[in-house]
Amino acid sequence: MNGSSSPKTVPEIFFRTCARFPSRPAQRFNANLYQGDNNGRYTYGEMRESVEKIACGLLSLGMEKQDRVALMSRSTPYWTQADMAAAACGGVSAALSPTLPAGEAISFLTHARCRYLFVDAGESLEGILGRVSELPALERIVVVDFAHEGDGGWVMGLRELLDRGGKFRSGNRGLLRECVKGVSPDDGYTILYTPGTGPGGALLTHSAVVSRLEGMNGFLPQGGLEITRDDVALCCLPLSGVFERVACQLLALCEGACIAYGDGEETLFYDLRKYNPTWLNVTPDSLEKIRGAIREHAGGTPLARGLFDLACHAGRKALDYRRDHRDVYNMHPAYELERRLPLGLKIQYRLADRLFSGARALFGRRFRFAFSSGDSVGPDLLHFFYTLGIAVVEGYGLAETAGPCILNPLTSCKPGYLGVASCGARTRVAPDGELQVGGPGLFAGYPGFPRRTEEAFTPDGWLRTGDLVDCDGCGYFRMAGRKTVACAGRPGSSGEH
Repeated sequence: MNGSSSPKTVPEIFFRTCARFPSRPAQRFNANLYQGDNNGRYTYGEMRESVEKIACGLLSLGMEKQDRVALMSRSTPYWTQADMAAAACGGVSAALSPTLPAGEAISFLTHARCRYLFVDAGESLEGILGRVSELPALERIVVVDFAHEGDGGWVMGLRELLDRGGKFRSGNRGLLRECVKGVSPDDGYTILYTPGTGPGGALLTHSAVVSRLEGMNGFLPQGGLEITRDDVALCCLPLSGVFERVACQLLALCEGACIAYGDGEETLFYDLRKYNPTWLNVTPDSLEKIRGAIREHAGGTPLARGLFDLACHAGRKALDYRRDHRDVYNMHPAYELERRLPLGLKIQYRLADRLFSGARALFGRRFRFAFSSGDSVGPDLLHFFYTLGIAVVEGYGLAETAGPCILNPLTSCKPGYLGVASCGARTRVAPDGELQVGGPGLFAGYPGFPRRTEEAFTPDGWLRTGDLVDCDGCGYFRMAGRKTVACAGRPGSSGEH
C-alpha cells in the first residue's frame, strides 16, 4: 500500500498520505454529534486504522472487486472513511444525496445493483426499509451511527461493522493489501448520481480522478491556490456531489491536509471560527446568505449601516487598484494593495479596512479563499467579497469531468467569468457555442446507457457539455446559456459547476 511510485488509484493516494503523515491531523468534527468518537479528531494514522477496519468488515461480508457500495448519508468523517474503504476493496461507490426521495433512491440503487448501503438513521433508513423488497441485489445495510443497534440480520450499525472488520483483519492480514494492489487505474471508482446525470449516473474511473487531481496539483500553485499539509478544508457541502468530493475531500487527502466537517448549514460561521479553515467550497446561494449575514453583522444600527456603506464605497474604489488591463483582480493575500493607493484613498481605505476586518474574522483566522461552483456567480456579488478582501474563486466542472476543468486563478480573478481551462483539461468552443472538454479526467460513461454515453462525446472524443459559452481574448469563459438538447449532465441542476 505504500509504494514509492506515483499513485495511480485513489486508495494508493490515500495510503501513501497516511504513510507520509501518520501523526498529522486528517479529520476534525464535533464529537458531541458522534457519541464522543475519538474526541472529534483523527490523525492520518488513526484514519487509516478505521478505513482498514471498515474495508475488512466489507470483505468479511463477501465483498468482491467492483461490487457497488452506496453512500447515502450526510457529509461526515465516516462518509470519507467508507469511501476510502470501498475503494481499497476494489469496489465502486455509488454516491447518493441523503435528501433524495425514497423512490429516486430505490431507482438508483436498483440500477447500480448495489450490494451494500451506508445510510443515515432516521428518514433515509426508514424510506429504504419500507421498500427493501424492491432491491434484490442489496445484501447489507450499514447505519452510519455508532449508537444504532443492528437487527442481528442484514442491518447493522457502524460500530458493529468496525468490530467485525477488526476481528477479520487479525486473521487476514494480507488480504486487504492484495485488494489494494489489485485495483487498476481503469477500474471504476465511483458512480455519481445527480439530476443532471440521469438514471444511469456518471461512472468515474480511478484514472479519471487521479488525472484530475494531478491536473489540480499542477494548476493550483501557479494560480496562487496551492494546497499543502498545513491547510484545513471545511466540508460543508454534500460529498455526494463531485465538487465537494474532489475539490475538498480528495484534494485534502492527496496533499495531507485536514478535513473539518461542519455541523450543518446553519452553523457555518460557528464552524468557520472553530476550525479556522484555509479554504472551503461554496455555492452562489450560500454566498448570498453569507453576504446577508455580513451586512447584518456590520450594520446593527442605522449609524453602523451608514458607516459600513461608506467603507464599502472607499473599498470599492481601492479595489480598482487590484485590477489590470484584462479586467482581472489579484486577490492573493501577498498582494500589497495599500502600497498602490494614492494618499487620500489610502487613508480612507485604512479606516474602511478596520470595519472589513470584522467581516473577515467571521471566516476564522487563517482563511485564504473559497471555491465557488454551481450556477454562475453575479459580478456584483463577487465585487462585494473582493471589496472586503475575501477571495472567492469561481470555477466550472461536471460529474463527467471529474471535477474542475475551468477555474479562475487567485492572482487573476475575473468576475462574471468561469475562469480559464485548468486542472489538466483542454477546452474548445464548437461552432454553435457549446463548450467541449478534452484531455484526461473524463468519465467512462453512463452505466447501462450506451447510446447516451456515445452521444455525450464528439466523434473525435471531446465531451459535449451542453453549455453555451463566450470566450474573451484572454481565454476566460463566460456562461451564455444552455443547448436545447443536452447530451451531458446539466451543470446547473446538478450543482456541479
